[in-house]
Amino acid sequence: MDSESSTSTTETILSQLETLATAANKGKAEVLPAIHELLGKHPQLWEHFGDLTKHVEAKWRGCKHRSENVAPGGEWFVGIKA
Repeated sequence: MDSESSTSTTETILSQLETLATAANKGKAEVLPAIHELLGKHPQLWEHFGDLTKHVEAKWRGCKHRSENVAPGGEWFVGIKA
């Protein structure tokens, strides 16, 4: 795969992830499996950006109210358990 093609593919994947994350932030829990699948198929995303679990746990601990960013049914993005 050439550099231009690789960049285009990465941009497409990031766009998909952004769309899914926006939906998750709006409380649409049904997109969580799609986020998990996308990150599973493209580990270079989470490898590049670091340990997502640590970032999420830090955010979770920093929330003044744990109801922030909670989808209907109580899920919080990737199913963090307090």
